[in-house]
Amino acid sequence: MAASKIARDQVVSIEFELHDREGSLIDSSENGPLSYVHGEEQILPGLERALDGQEVGYEVHLEVPPEDGFGQRDDRLVFQVPRDRFEFEPTAGQVLQAESPDGMSAPFQVVKVAEDAVTLDGNHPMAGKHLVFDVKVIGVRDATAEELAHGHAHDGDGHHHN
Repeated sequence: MAASKIARDQVVSIEFELHDREGSLIDSSENGPLSYVHGEEQILPGLERALDGQEVGYEVHLEVPPEDGFGQRDDRLVFQVPRDRFEFEPTAGQVLQAESPDGMSAPFQVVKVAEDAVTLDGNHPMAGKHLVFDVKVIGVRDATAEELAHGHAHDGDGHHHN
């Protein structure tokens, strides 16, 4: 049964374009709509709040500040690792799974490779950026028990692909 208003535990399908403040396209749903389970923190908090309580056909032009998007940049997540700790040749731009200073495993981008050290950045590439969304809600339905158990929306073959 289709739900009328967006609320927790519903599968929401949206078409969207995401731009930076300068108007450069960052991402879009041109290859098919994005479906997510509302209330499961699968999309940015600022976008999810803007869609809460809305219906199919709702369209919004929305600017999401860093604190409601990917967060502010954190200089503590940029650090150097001695070059000899790498068993391969790192290159700038490469993304590695590494251990952060607090012991957590997370993705880090190689930002600089010097003779004696490699600089890693654990910030999300969109951290600190204001994001501009154009969104249209194209579907709202109750999530199935399987979707709720798996924590994500499923498409026709059993799983959502993004």
